[in-house]
Amino acid sequence: MQVENFVFALFILVASIVVFLNIQTRNFFKFYISRASSPSSSLRVSDELFHVKVRITLLIRKTWRFCLALMLIYIATFGVFPGVLVHVKASATDNALWNELFTPVACFLVYNGGDLLGRMLCSHFGFPAKREQLFLGLSIVRLLLTPLLLLCNIVPRVSYLPVIFRGASFFGSMNAFLAISNGYLTSVAVVYAPKKIDCFLQERVGTIMVAVLASGMSLGSVVSLIIVKMFF
Repeated sequence: MQVENFVFALFILVASIVVFLNIQTRNFFKFYISRASSPSSSLRVSDELFHVKVRITLLIRKTWRFCLALMLIYIATFGVFPGVLVHVKASATDNALWNELFTPVACFLVYNGGDLLGRMLCSHFGFPAKREQLFLGLSIVRLLLTPLLLLCNIVPRVSYLPVIFRGASFFGSMNAFLAISNGYLTSVAVVYAPKKIDCFLQERVGTIMVAVLASGMSLGSVVSLIIVKMFF
């Protein structure tokens, strides 16, 4: 199964590279690249980059709570999903079909569905724009999901890691909460952070948030590796 997942991921990566190379041969792409390389456009781009270099610290200083919260969100998420959650098994049951479908349904389907739901909820139930400290606090509290999920029925596990929550319903609920909160809080962070800055710099704040998100994913992957080495 792991080999199949790796091959699929490799296929997606190669396909993305092929699509990217193909796009560069299209007239649409060439037209806008040629416009961007004109002298007036170059001057305009250089001027924008100059302002960004001067004010980059100001941008981070004004949005640091959203940046830190976004990083913590993905450290918590990638710290357990999917590296840890795929090892959670259904409690002893004679239902062979449920045992076979437990990981695809309770882990992946619930998570992806919950993440999508969380992102949709953000468009209907916004977060108070000026409650940045509350937003950061929620992201910190969300880290408590990691030990709760580690206390589920993980197989295999080290002897000193107890199993307190054997029920599939508890695991499914915690996984759904992890997913919904990930989708909702991520959407809030990337939408509200640029609004704290002047409109002509909002695009640069968006770039900063993407970099923070990628950093959080990387740190979360490292945390996941540490957890697996410690408790499995």
